[in-house]
Amino acid sequence: MIRILVIDDDPMILALVRETLELENSYDVTLALNGEDAIASFRERPHDLVITDVFMPGKDGLEIMQLIHRIRPRVPFIVMSGESVHIASFALRTAARDGAAGILEKPFSPKQLIEMVHKVLEL
Repeated sequence: MIRILVIDDDPMILALVRETLELENSYDVTLALNGEDAIASFRERPHDLVITDVFMPGKDGLEIMQLIHRIRPRVPFIVMSGESVHIASFALRTAARDGAAGILEKPFSPKQLIEMVHKVLEL
């Protein structure tokens, strides 16, 4: 079973992503509300894919991506953002440069999420 770690400081986004992934494909989904919990979870049990928000209190998604890539360099990331166009555009370009395999702009539909996950995992 494919394990996916989802990181976002919005519990509603976490619930939407978990429900979509578990119902659609029976993925094993772990949720984290912040970077510290995400890193601890990944160290305890590495995941096959990480989906993270870019802008969060504490460690942001780009910092989380760098830290997890030190633990497991090849794990793919999907980054998501719902910030203003200018801020999000810069952050998402940075994420792509730093190795994000996919980018989702919020709001996104369950179909867009599943398509992105399949694309990144090459399913």
